[in-house]
Amino acid sequence: MAIDKDLSYEKEALKNIVKFHHEGPSESGKSTVLKQFQLVYGSGFTSADRVRFKTLVLVNIIQCAKTLVSQMKELEIPFGFSPLEDGAGGTLVPLPEGAPRKHDPIAAAAQKIFRHEGEYKKKELEPFVDLVHQIRPGFGLLGDETLNYDELQAIQRVWKDPGIQYCYSRANDFQLIDSCAYFLNELARFFESEYLPTDQDILNCRLMTMAVTETRFKVEEKEYRVFDVGGQRSEREKWTAYFDDVTAIIFVVAVSGYDQVCFEDNLTNRITEALNLFATICNHPLFKFTPMILFLNKQDIFKHKLQKGSLVSDHFPDFVKSNNFEHASQYFKTKFEALNKYSKKKVYSYFTWATDMEQAKNVLDTVYVVVLRFSLRNIGFM
Repeated sequence: MAIDKDLSYEKEALKNIVKFHHEGPSESGKSTVLKQFQLVYGSGFTSADRVRFKTLVLVNIIQCAKTLVSQMKELEIPFGFSPLEDGAGGTLVPLPEGAPRKHDPIAAAAQKIFRHEGEYKKKELEPFVDLVHQIRPGFGLLGDETLNYDELQAIQRVWKDPGIQYCYSRANDFQLIDSCAYFLNELARFFESEYLPTDQDILNCRLMTMAVTETRFKVEEKEYRVFDVGGQRSEREKWTAYFDDVTAIIFVVAVSGYDQVCFEDNLTNRITEALNLFATICNHPLFKFTPMILFLNKQDIFKHKLQKGSLVSDHFPDFVKSNNFEHASQYFKTKFEALNKYSKKKVYSYFTWATDMEQAKNVLDTVYVVVLRFSLRNIGFM
């Protein structure tokens, strides 16, 4: 009898537990969505969290600076190069952001100067670049570290260089975190003596998820458990251990990645990778009746790229409509939803901007209603 009573109690308790599986490929913004869950439904970030993220902010800044200075050599762009002044008296018109560089006259002009004059069109930048290169590997591993004044000045000086800015405009050609400009444009603020990261700073931090984490929060007597797993290919084998009793799956894809390649192989298109992964998860027999919540994330970057003229059709030839947000967003939404092979399974799609707190709250509130309705139906209340 005692065992039956315990089982009955456990069954009743499970009715009040909603379990999410939080999935998506690398660089999709999954971790940022999870942070929004903490802000909207959890207790937010503690003082200890903010101290920990302070180090991560500095790590992100250093990663961005080091990546940019190293890519100047890879892309053959000299420091001091100015697209507005160099090459045919500044009359060259660059290709749109994200377009193939094979016939880009600005890239060709930069390459010509690089090969004839070397890495530095302006030699006075050399000591600053050298200092950025010399910032110690493994910065942040020792805990409460910071940069010295000379290192900070070097990053500021290098970031202002027009050659670096041109390199940054070609970020789709290499791997760079999306919040690079957010951090480098406000460098001085992050090095103030009393600085602690704001919610917005934390949302913009990038840390590769390398382990399965569980986040719990309560909403109206229901306990929500969100299992966040690493999106890298090497981490996906860990996912299946958390497939049981899933109420809903949140799948996050960076729709802005249509003109970028994966971090893992520098070859596969990021959207193509996401489509393949989505098809595998969505059509898994265990999830035949499990609703999929699809976050087509980073719509702000997506819109910016489209406005700058980066053509979707250059990367997805079957896209034949106008290169604007309305048509391109519907194209990718339809492409993902069409992968669902189960007629009784629903895919709920939302365009998200995970670093925008107000927009994210509105989307998460809508998701909450959808999931609540589904969980009530499962236990016989609808």
